[in-house]
Amino acid sequence: MANFLSIIRIIALCLTLAFAVIVLGLAAHVTNVTEEFFGLYYQFAALAIATAVLTLVSLPVFLIVDAVRTGAITSMVVVELAWFSVLWVLWLSTGADAANANSIAFPDGCIFVNPDFNAACHEFAAIVAFGFLAWIVLFAYVILLLVFAIIGQSKGQRVWTSSVKESNFLAPAAGAQYGGYPQAAPQMADQYQYPPTATPPVQHGYQQSSVSNVQHPYPHSPAPSGYASPQQGYAGAPQPPPNTYPQV
Repeated sequence: MANFLSIIRIIALCLTLAFAVIVLGLAAHVTNVTEEFFGLYYQFAALAIATAVLTLVSLPVFLIVDAVRTGAITSMVVVELAWFSVLWVLWLSTGADAANANSIAFPDGCIFVNPDFNAACHEFAAIVAFGFLAWIVLFAYVILLLVFAIIGQSKGQRVWTSSVKESNFLAPAAGAQYGGYPQAAPQMADQYQYPPTATPPVQHGYQQSSVSNVQHPYPHSPAPSGYASPQQGYAGAPQPPPNTYPQV
């Protein structure tokens, strides 16, 4: 889409330059004729000359600098929107003013016998036509560029300070998804996952060991007085009476 918009930009600027050359020549000839025969000039002709000169001076700079250099201030989208908006307003004013002068000077059309007056009448109409054509071309390009710039800004791209040939207005910005990570980040994370390590359960308190597993530190030493081995019971405990039953 960036290449398509760049082609549209070149076509629009070249068409505007061609219209500016035509309008400049026509307005200069009208001014020459009116000054020669009447000693005055029309206001719309002066406005047309000024608008055409501004267009012929500025638009080649936008085209040439953008072609030979990257990142120039004249190639920024915000600069193009601002200056081209000024130009289409001037061209709209030129066309409207020329149409008004044409309706006043030649209300019945080009029906003069004098060829100079008849040519001036056709030149009035031509200035009106090419003035409005230049306005339409620039206005359409400004609206198209503004729409794509808003779309690119909504997708997280920095389009206002970049050029048309460098911007991809319809593509999402890098890192706009997955919380700032690229789209391939979740796949890489899944690729390097490891199984959880088995952790032995933590036992709280002390574990009571059986008596048979306990080893006496001194196996050949007699037990302390007052204590007996597990087989004999406790010292001083009552003993069962001897067998007193009569023997048969």
